[in-house]
Amino acid sequence: MRFTLFGAPVRISPLLLLSVPLMLVLGIRDLISPAAAVFAHECGHILAAKYVKEPVAELNVYPFGAAIRMARPLPDRTAEFFVSLTGPAFSLLFATVAAGVMHYIPQAAFLNGFAFYSLFLCAVNLLPAFPLDGGRMLRAVLSAFCSENAASRIASALGIAVSVILAAAGMVGWPDVNFSALFFALFLFFGAILAKRETTPPVAAIVLRSSALSQRGAMRLSTVAAVSDMPVRAALTRLHGASLLAVVDHSFRLLGTLAEGDLLQGMISRGPDVTLEELLKSK
Repeated sequence: MRFTLFGAPVRISPLLLLSVPLMLVLGIRDLISPAAAVFAHECGHILAAKYVKEPVAELNVYPFGAAIRMARPLPDRTAEFFVSLTGPAFSLLFATVAAGVMHYIPQAAFLNGFAFYSLFLCAVNLLPAFPLDGGRMLRAVLSAFCSENAASRIASALGIAVSVILAAAGMVGWPDVNFSALFFALFLFFGAILAKRETTPPVAAIVLRSSALSQRGAMRLSTVAAVSDMPVRAALTRLHGASLLAVVDHSFRLLGTLAEGDLLQGMISRGPDVTLEELLKSK
């Protein structure tokens, strides 16, 4: 099932069908409050993405919650921090509004569940553990002091650590197991494992063409982009006939260009593991 929310495609997971028996047992009314809290939380992320003009690929709705997937990596750590922060901020905002309404209108006590789940989402997502919002914010901050890959590894390691702690807490009092804590720990664990593979692609999917030279009748040049920490041996295999290599940082800011001859000379003189950034500095 698919529809759009503020222009973002929404996909309902088939796994949600498996939760239908649970809905019948718990009652649809008991699920309205958590569903509304999740909706408010994800609206924050989608509106923030629209504000920074970054497209959302889709919003996936699962039995245990929802998660947005961006169409492309966010351009810088400021945008990632902002988009991640708005989810918990919206949860806190809506919980505060609901509490205010209940204070002045006692008949609105039905909002109590929505306020509780919104506060819960806000608190949990501020944990500095990937793939939670707090983990993404932590990665954005760490990337100011180390590479994005290193920041992702640290945030995902914290996610694994938090999932182990939650699983252990859920097992306390065995055989009376807290299955909610175990399921959430499992979600965190697999999300953190997948985050280890979530690195900025070494070669951008964008191929730049030099149109100015071709308009003057000169030989057309093509340029492939690659991140600065890529080894030269990997860069050579990615050229695929391109004339130049545009070296960019993890925010896709251009640092300089290297020709194929520069790559070959650098590999011969400095070894195949020398990075593109080091070659640029030696030019």
